[in-house]
Amino acid sequence: MHSLATAAELGASHLVVHLGEVGERPLSQERELWRMFDAGEASSGQFAATREEAVSVRQVAADPYLAAAHKSLESLVAAASTHGIVIGLENRLSYHQIPLPDECIAK
Repeated sequence: MHSLATAAELGASHLVVHLGEVGERPLSQERELWRMFDAGEASSGQFAATREEAVSVRQVAADPYLAAAHKSLESLVAAASTHGIVIGLENRLSYHQIPLPDECIAK
């Protein structure tokens, strides 16, 4: 809420936020995927298997982190609306960071 207060004080109309991360930072599988990608191994069976493992590890761990992110975002949006500030979500590069594209869709 400190960022929101600062944005309001400065007369900002928008505030971009980062919603956090899921578990280990970064996922050990993600580090391996980047290593294999850089080595030209992105089409290998090992790359596919490591990617599937990363997806599984994140799915198993994600629920409490996503719930906390949603709760924080709801509070932030409600507070921001009283100041006429629009909240945006920061695009992220790492797989452990929130949100993934499918997590941006209201359910």
